[in-house]
Amino acid sequence: MSAEDLDAIEYLESTEDATDADVDDEIIFLDEPQEEDHEGEQDEGGAPWRGKGLLFRVMQKRNNQEATAAEWLELYDKCPSSALVRLMQLVVDASGNLYQIPPETKAPFQYGDILLTARQGLRCTSRSYSLYWRNGCTTARLSSFVRCLVKALDAKGHAGHVLKEFSAFVLVLSESEVRSFRYAGTLVGLKVMTGMLAADAVRATDLATIWNEMLSQLFVGRRLDIADSIRCLCCTELALWLATYPAVACQLASPHMHWLFEALADTSSKVRECCVLGISRVYGTEDFRVRLSCLSLVAKYKQCLLLVATADKEWVVSELALRLLAPLLRDSPDLWSEEEMATIEGLMLNQNRCVAQAAAAIFTQRHLSKEEDEISRIRRVVAFAERFPEYEHCAYLVDALIERSNVVLAWAPMVEMLLTGEEQQNEDGIIIDLLTRAVRQSITGAIPPGRYTKDLVRQEPIAGAKQTATQVLAPVMDRLLRKYEGNLASLSNLLELPQYFDHEAEEHTEHLPLLITWLQRILFPQQDVAVMRVAAETLKKVCVPSNWPDIRAILATAVNNYQVELSSWYAAASARATSRLMETLQLVAAFWRHFDLTKNELLGPVLQNLEQSLPTEDNDNDNDNGNALPRGTIPLYLEMCYYGLIWRLADKQKDAAANEDLKSSLTAVIRAAFKMIKLMPHSSFPYALTTICDLFLLFGRNQQQQSRDAPYVYVPTIREFELLEEHLMMHLFGAAPDQLHPEEVFELQKKRQALTGYCKIMSFNAVPIMRFRFILQHYDKYFDAFGDLMHAAMEKCLYLNATNYGMTLMHTGVLVFERVLRASGGSGVRAARAPEFADLLKLCKRLAKTLNTDRLRSRRGVVALHRAGILYAAQNMGHRLTRRPTVKLLFLRVLEVFVPQLLSQDKLAILQHLEENIPAELSSTCREGWGPLHRYRTALQLRLKFSRRQCTSPDPNLGHKLQQCVPHRSADGEAARHRLEDKQPTGSPTASGLLVKDEDSSPHHCPVDC
Repeated sequence: MSAEDLDAIEYLESTEDATDADVDDEIIFLDEPQEEDHEGEQDEGGAPWRGKGLLFRVMQKRNNQEATAAEWLELYDKCPSSALVRLMQLVVDASGNLYQIPPETKAPFQYGDILLTARQGLRCTSRSYSLYWRNGCTTARLSSFVRCLVKALDAKGHAGHVLKEFSAFVLVLSESEVRSFRYAGTLVGLKVMTGMLAADAVRATDLATIWNEMLSQLFVGRRLDIADSIRCLCCTELALWLATYPAVACQLASPHMHWLFEALADTSSKVRECCVLGISRVYGTEDFRVRLSCLSLVAKYKQCLLLVATADKEWVVSELALRLLAPLLRDSPDLWSEEEMATIEGLMLNQNRCVAQAAAAIFTQRHLSKEEDEISRIRRVVAFAERFPEYEHCAYLVDALIERSNVVLAWAPMVEMLLTGEEQQNEDGIIIDLLTRAVRQSITGAIPPGRYTKDLVRQEPIAGAKQTATQVLAPVMDRLLRKYEGNLASLSNLLELPQYFDHEAEEHTEHLPLLITWLQRILFPQQDVAVMRVAAETLKKVCVPSNWPDIRAILATAVNNYQVELSSWYAAASARATSRLMETLQLVAAFWRHFDLTKNELLGPVLQNLEQSLPTEDNDNDNDNGNALPRGTIPLYLEMCYYGLIWRLADKQKDAAANEDLKSSLTAVIRAAFKMIKLMPHSSFPYALTTICDLFLLFGRNQQQQSRDAPYVYVPTIREFELLEEHLMMHLFGAAPDQLHPEEVFELQKKRQALTGYCKIMSFNAVPIMRFRFILQHYDKYFDAFGDLMHAAMEKCLYLNATNYGMTLMHTGVLVFERVLRASGGSGVRAARAPEFADLLKLCKRLAKTLNTDRLRSRRGVVALHRAGILYAAQNMGHRLTRRPTVKLLFLRVLEVFVPQLLSQDKLAILQHLEENIPAELSSTCREGWGPLHRYRTALQLRLKFSRRQCTSPDPNLGHKLQQCVPHRSADGEAARHRLEDKQPTGSPTASGLLVKDEDSSPHHCPVDC
């Protein structure tokens, strides 16, 4: 047995723990279709039908299926055996097999011999062959042909003999161990059964017997098949029979309708989805008997259906189940108890928008009757919101109901409820929250943050919503503000409403002076930061030239108050003076975010106060030192400095002196922020880090690339990068993932906010992408908490520069690999067995998935990753035949994870690069220690063999090596094949000659479909 055979067997055996999904992923991404294989074979979607077969003709878009069936019938009249052979060949072709049944085959047919011969020619294809039939068009063409054929056979009187012979062949295929045969046999067999129902051919006793035999032998056996796709076929077809042909199917299949409900407990989400769709289709039929039978089974399996609707891990299945519950509850309102209905209605607060809207349809159907007045309906929504007092959920509730009911758009009744009667703090607060969220979403179309949608696209605003909100709310804003002035949460929501008014409407301009007066009255004695910020934003939105003098006076008053309170604090520092100083600082910061206060010359004094309030090297505790300002002012001063820099950057009339002043101010602010990170690592998190990241983004090198007129480009030092990353590591990755408790929402949000700031500067190329490796080394370990943020940044980095991104992934692996080596004392053997090395491989598998989104775009990055990784593994590697491998050779195990991401045309180049840097002759004298090299080379060669690229490498021996890479290509390969056969007696031969377990069992040793 050759060395290449041993390597291939060892590689395949070592991947025994690969799951079916892993194997599918590896094969699905094979490159372009191979031109040398059977010209004309590939049809739309890469389907495996040949140009001369019956299946090829049936699959043509403009084919007349009735004419095709008539031609087959003419052939049957002339030569029944040839016609049946052609029909059986259609099923073999549908399985993707290349075997051709000999045309001279005569009846009686030996179906087992045909199947056994076809297995010997099993094609080297992916197990995703069933994707060819998931296209509704291809399945519809096959179904149409079968219906036309059965109808023509019934009219000619040949249906009994032909269908008996053909069904026998289909039954043999449906019981095969080979999944492709089993799938094709089940598909065609079910379509034949459907065709018999459509042609009403089962009225004859002999045909009814054939149909029942196929039901008991094909359908009953395959509905419990191990393959998800085959179980889906059975569920879909059973529902089709009951819904489309109820008159006939009720007698034949109605006693078996419970099979559809039993499959609701299936482990596959696709099967559960097919079941829910099938039950919906059956219950939607007009036949009363079918509906009644279905409703009785729903009552029997109601708990299973409820579990699918409320707790299924797939949102699509939950949505479909909830849509099924609506008509069921309409016809039988008492199916579920009140507690169960409360659980269903609670899904209106679900993270998924489609699930929430499906639950909202049920809530609307049960509680929001059109006979009731609007106020009663609003009270029902408020009562639902009161059941969840611990959540801020009104935005989700409005989003679920806004397209299902107009109750959240009834703003006039809401205002009437607020202004009349005594104030009820809880109920009124919910009504105001609902009112504000509804006005915001109907006018802007913005979906609440955190709610998942299919396309993440902003919804279209509701026509006329802005005018309606202005007419209803603008005249009563002063009354609402007066009544709820003491309720901070309600006040904050009410202050947001004028932002969405039509500022040109007469109702708004008429009441605008009074609104500004109320804003001024609310702001200056205000202590709540949220109210300040909302009021400042509203003041900006309602700012027009006519009221600018009044707004300018408000801004000047805020600045003067701050300066007075600052002087008072210096004169006599006390708790009361500190509180007043903090209030004025918060108000100025809120105004500076929306208004340019540059003319007030605040940036210089604010920056000076910031530096004065910071601790020194000798006094870095949290206590105030000397006459320094209170520590609570530090985040406010830093925020004000940031706004001041932004407004200066936006100034279009800057001269050279202004640019120089901007440069010095920027450097001072960044220096101060880094000082906070160094001396106040805990109390300054995360605002200091996010401020630094935002400034890097605004003044980094990406600005120089986008605009040549950039006033100043700040270039961070290596030490600054290190400080930033050390600070991030300490707070994000200092604790184990299991210590990040979901209930500590505030702390987790702080960490995600900090990571978001760091990912932004990577995504927009503000700093070298290679620095990202320090964060990516934790990608797998902390995937649940931060994986979405890192993945979004990685996609952006890949789009910016694929080569740099590939090198970043390589250096990420090197960073962790060298840490594993150090922990193992420099021993490659101990490192390979260490749990940390297994974690590294898991990390690389997750990183490799980011390269699958766009194979062409990521091509350069994948090639760079492999080339650089080979050079790293080849360090200190001599070319003498007696040279022993170095410990870095183990890094080839890491590169092996990224082999599936290589395109076929690049695999030869990587093999040649490997041969140039680590020649195969180095391992020829001794196999000890060269395992990673053998595995990596074998993985590349097997990939190349399965993709069937021709060897055009200048290395004259490389083509021969590729021919020898799979055991069946050599004489010793037969021994290797029998070796595997002895280990797996239930196996079946593959196109590569390796014998693997039955394809329905796991694990698979060969990445080729059986």
